[in-house]
Amino acid sequence: KGHPSLEEAVAAVAEAGLGRALVYPFLMSDGYFATTVLPRRLAACASTVTTSVLPPLGLDARLPELVARAASAAARDAGWTAAETHLLVGGHGSRLGRASADATRAVAARVTELGLFRDVTTAFLEEPPHLEPALAAAKGPLVVAGFFSGEGVHGWRDVPAAIAASGLDARYTGPIGALPEVAELIAAAARTAPMPD
Repeated sequence: KGHPSLEEAVAAVAEAGLGRALVYPFLMSDGYFATTVLPRRLAACASTVTTSVLPPLGLDARLPELVARAASAAARDAGWTAAETHLLVGGHGSRLGRASADATRAVAARVTELGLFRDVTTAFLEEPPHLEPALAAAKGPLVVAGFFSGEGVHGWRDVPAAIAASGLDARYTGPIGALPEVAELIAAAARTAPMPD
């Protein structure tokens, strides 16, 4: 979605005389769009460009550390220590597949292993456990990390609205995909990826 389209971008690569391209899915999981829509649309491009699709942002092994840093900074800005703070990783989820929730839970599990926060849980907009009840049950200092790419209304409107409706003194990191450090994650993934033949 958006402009330029995927097809226009592939055509621009071809017009530049380049024969190979890496495609980085700016998505939070390897769900339907990453595994079905993206490959189908790339295959339909009538182009001489050979493409290679990298794992999406949400599966980047360095993302949990970025989530932890953003949540720690939010806690610190509120005057809390990470050790006393409950971290809730809020994701989209889906009624149609498990990939979105699985990616959110995997990042939360890796953040838990870092041992920085009092506890780390997950909640979702589209499937149980839902965000609103999870907020209602939260105790003590709370930081919510938005497991979203930054596009759309979920990360910018829905999560802040749910936090406001809860009446909690909580802090929100914003959508993780909108953090400036994500650009370096993408660049590093591209630098270390094998180029398509």
